[in-house]
Amino acid sequence: MQFSRKTDYALILLEALKPTFASGGFLALRAVAERESLPCAFLEKIASILRKEKIVEARKGMNGGYRLIRDPGSLTLKEVIDVFEEPPMMKCMHSPDSQKRCALAAHCPTRSKWREIEKQVNFIFERVTIDSL
Repeated sequence: MQFSRKTDYALILLEALKPTFASGGFLALRAVAERESLPCAFLEKIASILRKEKIVEARKGMNGGYRLIRDPGSLTLKEVIDVFEEPPMMKCMHSPDSQKRCALAAHCPTRSKWREIEKQVNFIFERVTIDSL
């Protein structure tokens, strides 16, 4: 299984923002980008997505930046993955019209096993919180 760079950087950003949940303070993205050697413009795009998902909030100005507004002890790895990745392991499994995605969908010999594997993987990701990373 491979995750996109967006997911990877989002997790790095959330790790950096963990202390802001309790403190209520804001952290400049530029500081995170410099400390972690990440491209600031890309980190801004990721932060914007996380803001739209109501995981972080932003404030402009002298003491502005971003802060985590979801409890890192209850925000799961699965929730973050779902923001940036296509949820199903096998694209045909959750498609409204799986016939269009795969000619074998109606009689696929491995489909039920993949569903079981996906449930097990999701169970693991749901048990990992941002706080525990």
